[in-house]
Amino acid sequence: MKLIIRICVMTYISAFTINELNNPYFFQKEICSYNGEPTMTIEGENVNVTCNCYDDYATIDEDKKINGVKVQCNYERRRRFIALFLSVFIPLGIDYLYLRNYWAFVLILLSSLIVCVGNCYLLVESQSEKNKNKEDKMHSNNQDEETFTIARIIFLVLGGILFVFYVTNIVLIATGVIKDGNGISTINDLSYLFKLYY
Repeated sequence: MKLIIRICVMTYISAFTINELNNPYFFQKEICSYNGEPTMTIEGENVNVTCNCYDDYATIDEDKKINGVKVQCNYERRRRFIALFLSVFIPLGIDYLYLRNYWAFVLILLSSLIVCVGNCYLLVESQSEKNKNKEDKMHSNNQDEETFTIARIIFLVLGGILFVFYVTNIVLIATGVIKDGNGISTINDLSYLFKLYY
């Protein structure tokens, strides 16, 4: 008799567990990646779960599904304040690295380094030219001086363009125009910063 009762109880528990695992209500929070509030609608045999993601999360297109329902709120959004801070205080494209836009990071880093190294080289060369005595200057080739002047102008123009880019980049990040590498907008947490001061 005890054996029969145990078998019946085990059968009931296993049936309950299987039904619970097949129940989409059980997976609502998992479908929202535990980062949002789920809303479920059932139309016949179709189960639709939509998630209202928390502010820190967004949904990106992935093929991951649970019981045939697409996983949502699976992407942590980037903070605008951190991107703006990096853009202002470390203007070498580190903000784009933070925003997961790797090609822009490499392009900005290389152009910044080229302009910086080029201007430093020209500064050192101009100092060494001043230290030469006048007789050596008279015997120097005018073509070298013209090349040196053209290089100086090119690097100064590139430095000016880079400066205008940095200022424009700061404005675009602060206004939220620049998105991260996956096309998701940044979290507008600058308003919290201003609330602290006002």
